[in-house]
Amino acid sequence: MSTYTDLLLFTLFSLKSGLSYDLLGFTTGMDGSTAKRNQDIGISVLGHSLAASGHVPKRGFDSAEEFKEYYQGKGAILIDATEQRTQRPGTRDLLFKDAVAAVTL
Repeated sequence: MSTYTDLLLFTLFSLKSGLSYDLLGFTTGMDGSTAKRNQDIGISVLGHSLAASGHVPKRGFDSAEEFKEYYQGKGAILIDATEQRTQRPGTRDLLFKDAVAAVTL
């Protein structure tokens, strides 16, 4: 990444898209490990920037009352609860992996 603007755009795109690091890297012209490293750096820079400007939202509450008190008078709360599809290995994949491991020993 050559500028903070590029890093910010990449970071926000990576968080919103839900792509694997390999696909994210392919989409942005880098390998998967570089995409992961750049995302980690971008999240860190974004966190420090938001903290320095006083815009880091509170992330934990000890009770529902504390939550209500914190958000009282702040207007509507928008929650993005979009699920990202994750491919997990099936039983057949796990059996194949075990068979390959047994043969290669």
